[in-house]
Amino acid sequence: MAWIEKQGNSFRVCWRTGGRNGKKRSKTASSREAAEAALAAIESQASAPSSGNFWDRRGGPCFINELSEAWLSDFSATKQESTKVKADATRIKHIQRELGTLDVRQLNQARVNIFVSALMERALRGTTVAGIVSTLRTIVNAAKDNGIVQREELPRVRWHRAISDLNSLDVDGESKQDTWTREEVARILSAFEGTRLHLPLLISFNTGMRQGEMLSLPWSAIDWERKRVRIGRSARYGGGTKGVKNRKPHWCPMNAELETGLLQQLERHRRGALQGRPIPELIVPGPAGGIWDSSNFRSAWRSARNVLLANRVRLLTWHCTRHTFVTHLLQSGVPIATVADWIGDAVKTVEKHYSHISTGQQMTTDCLDFSLPGASEVPHRSSRAAQETTF
Repeated sequence: MAWIEKQGNSFRVCWRTGGRNGKKRSKTASSREAAEAALAAIESQASAPSSGNFWDRRGGPCFINELSEAWLSDFSATKQESTKVKADATRIKHIQRELGTLDVRQLNQARVNIFVSALMERALRGTTVAGIVSTLRTIVNAAKDNGIVQREELPRVRWHRAISDLNSLDVDGESKQDTWTREEVARILSAFEGTRLHLPLLISFNTGMRQGEMLSLPWSAIDWERKRVRIGRSARYGGGTKGVKNRKPHWCPMNAELETGLLQQLERHRRGALQGRPIPELIVPGPAGGIWDSSNFRSAWRSARNVLLANRVRLLTWHCTRHTFVTHLLQSGVPIATVADWIGDAVKTVEKHYSHISTGQQMTTDCLDFSLPGASEVPHRSSRAAQETTF
């Protein structure tokens, strides 16, 4: 059932899917000829046995595979071959792969959550997954609006919440700003033990350094005697170094966990020197030596998303290591002014973002205990050997 309506200087093509009582849809045409062409396409599609027979169903199983195919066929009849149509076809492929054999009446919140997790494991962007879930919701609503299933037959699904949460993720599928819990940090460090990302994570979680500051950190920045780290430069995009943000070089205390990790890295560098490799100037050199390219580093972090998911850790950006550092220090009682000094930010900036966190009189970073409960401790080695070599 389709018709044309006059709307000012343009025309509107209207039709109902699923018969006289089906949902009304419409599209705008710039001329009478374009409207008549669209009307002919709609009527031709409506007379096709596949789509028409499907929407006339009442009762019986309604598999998502068939439902999505019928919906796509009906939708495509009202659009030109465009990016929108191609995007929906791609989304439906994801839906059919995971949910195709499922009756739409069995699609509950738990199955939607599993579906979202499966899509995220394919390294899709958060906004991409949100689009797929939105298309799935539209398909389910089409079955309901056309009377194929009754409203009371469909389990309650919080579609809006799922789509909103996915859209809050950035282009890499990671939350824009959040903090990992201590348990999550412990699982992260344990999961990446023995990989190239372990030391960067250890440094960032225990100093709050920005990514560029960590990638350009030289051995000469370590004050082994006073157990502190000087943050005075940052990696420049495209190569080289530059001054730190706010032009505020600063010192951050070095706790026992970080000192142990640095000593282990120093030992690895010394073993490499015995094999004829030069000792790097940088604590965390890139795969090809020199400063680790920021784009390459971000790619390495993105490729580790499956490791995070497998260890029940939320997908957050690398910069959230800094938020985690600040948050846990303030929660442990370190004054805001002290934290601001350690991370090289103004007190007002820290107050603006973290004033809701209680503070106290803790004055060291030893409160950052990210070890897993019951995990064996790494033997602590003296820093005297480290003082014998300068870079």
